[in-house]
Amino acid sequence: MPVMSGVEVARAVREMGCGIRIVGCTGNALEEDQIEYLAAGADGVCAKPIRQEDVVAQLASMSRKA
Repeated sequence: MPVMSGVEVARAVREMGCGIRIVGCTGNALEEDQIEYLAAGADGVCAKPIRQEDVVAQLASMSRKA
């Protein structure tokens, strides 16, 4: 992203107290990159290439936990 990374956005959204669901999308499939997203407040992470069914599955999983 041009101004902020996805991790920075997730962190900023959480700092504002916003409880929306966040699925981070990253080109890095490394576990430490995914952990960084989760630590910043993301609810889940999808590695690129992003497939619509992966995002839908992440969101469905989150709604079952709510």
